[in-house]
Amino acid sequence: WEYANIPARKDLDFMKAKKIAAVLLAGLVLGSVALSGCGKLNANATAVTIDDTKVSLGFANFAAKYQQAICDKYYVAYFGEDVWKQESNAQDGKTMQDVQKDNIMEQLEDWYLLDAAKDDYNVSISDEEQTGISEAAKAFMDANSKEAISQAGATQEYVEQLLYFNLLQYKMKNAIEEKAEVNVSDEDAAMRTFSYITFAKPSDGSTASNTSASSSSASSSSSSALTQEQINAYAQQAKTDFDTVGTTVGTQNTYSYDKKDSKMDKSVIEEADKLKAGEVSGLIEGDDNYYVIRLDSEYDAEASASNKETLIQEQKDNYYTDVLKKLRDNAKIKVNTSEWKKVTFTDLFEISSDEEQ
Repeated sequence: WEYANIPARKDLDFMKAKKIAAVLLAGLVLGSVALSGCGKLNANATAVTIDDTKVSLGFANFAAKYQQAICDKYYVAYFGEDVWKQESNAQDGKTMQDVQKDNIMEQLEDWYLLDAAKDDYNVSISDEEQTGISEAAKAFMDANSKEAISQAGATQEYVEQLLYFNLLQYKMKNAIEEKAEVNVSDEDAAMRTFSYITFAKPSDGSTASNTSASSSSASSSSSSALTQEQINAYAQQAKTDFDTVGTTVGTQNTYSYDKKDSKMDKSVIEEADKLKAGEVSGLIEGDDNYYVIRLDSEYDAEASASNKETLIQEQKDNYYTDVLKKLRDNAKIKVNTSEWKKVTFTDLFEISSDEEQ
């Protein structure tokens, strides 16, 4: 599942392992905040047809409402109770509900495409796993009130289906990634690490001077309140007493980067590439801040090993995405828009979770 539109958005994978899916559903108790009394959906109607497989509106509705229930916990805190009616920042002209439903429909399609291809990757769900799925689904149904079950459109069958597909997707992703041709060299993964001190640019628009200020320290400990003269003085002091300046200003951090880094200010990376271990830069002007950096390691073994794992996983993820795209391109998919539009997020959910459970 993906959360769309949360500020500083991150893709959140709730079900990375087979046990997580069961535990999450078994421990999720939905409490209805409001019930609008809207007419019931025709659960037997078709939400989407994927090749020769018809996906029921009942299951599609439950999958949507279950994801909505998880999102409500976070979205309402950010955007208020009318969150689903608000315009999305992700896609102009669409509401948050529209975007979320698009994501859910794509997920549904992926599930059925992966299910149809599972024999090609020797993937199956064992009898033992199916028993666990059934038990977790029953626990979910027993834990929730009739009102919450009704609002979510849940049935034992639908809950089992959702758990089945999450476990299947987990297994299929692993099986597909095993076939990926991965090539990450030690050179590609090599990381250099530096410590850096950040100074906010003065609001008066003054710029850094090439000459050092007369004093070796500044009176203010807040980098946001420093004048350009004070910044210059700190930069000069950092040449011989970097850690003291970092502690005084309170903006010292470390950063590791490889040769393809695009996150840190380009001017900072260019300067870091010129330094040897232990050397301290002069004052560097970035897009929004000034920096002084000290190169701590020309080759950070621990960071490089971690980066190599990350780069390998990225290649595997890209391969998995490519396989899904090919499955999608070769399939005939038709969404029944007249039925799918009947699925709405009019009512909000409240989640209570018993950690012991």
